[in-house]
Amino acid sequence: MLTLVAVVTLVQDLSLLTYGHVLPVAVYLAAALRIASYTCAAFLTQHERKHDVITSGVQFTFWIILLLCDVIPFYTYIMKEVYHTDLLKFVMLCVTFGGEAVQVVLFSFSEAPDYIKRSGYNSFEKHPCPEMTASFPNQMLFSWMTRYVYRGWRKDLEETDLFVLNPRDSSKMLVPPFEHQWEREKHTFKQSQLAKAEKDSYINLEETSIHIPAPSTSGKQNGLTETTSLVSDTAHSMFMPANSKAARADTIYGTGTEPGAVDSV
Repeated sequence: MLTLVAVVTLVQDLSLLTYGHVLPVAVYLAAALRIASYTCAAFLTQHERKHDVITSGVQFTFWIILLLCDVIPFYTYIMKEVYHTDLLKFVMLCVTFGGEAVQVVLFSFSEAPDYIKRSGYNSFEKHPCPEMTASFPNQMLFSWMTRYVYRGWRKDLEETDLFVLNPRDSSKMLVPPFEHQWEREKHTFKQSQLAKAEKDSYINLEETSIHIPAPSTSGKQNGLTETTSLVSDTAHSMFMPANSKAARADTIYGTGTEPGAVDSV
């Protein structure tokens, strides 16, 4: 209905062009935006009913903002007494304002969706959770808890006075995703520990490894390279000839005779 009212208003504004009355572009644009907004709201309402939405915060917010925005033009039309000069335009604005107020009131209540009736949630539970059927304003103001607060003020609450948990807050719904995330964290921690252990073992291996430096070239002299024997002196003397041993002894003791020998006369 509001869409038809917006279309009639736009046609009326366009009809003024034939009489030479050119209105600002914002007037035509506002009417077109109203038609588009009302159409989208109608499709959204049908979509929410199809998917068993209890209450729509988007719809409630949209209609209450639109109603508040139309308060100023409605008050202006009354103060300027537009109903004397353009009765049709004033009536269209009154119908629009009233329709928006009705929408705000309707979306202030909730509807019990069919899936709750089919699941039997309300029939099997003695005190079902009131949040399941609370409207958007009730959820925002937390007014669905008012009667339980009042009952607790009058007397001590017992277990039979309390309602069951919302299925959304039950362990059946919360534990599986928690365990999934917990397993992911455990796997991530295990991988990080393995990577850290591999890194530490690699560092220890580098610290304990033996590095033999390359031979220096500073020992070269007259075209000869100074080398170091890798065989011990004891093992080397075992395979030396006798004359070599004597020459070695002469080198060590500074004489050509072995120690303990007596010089002949």
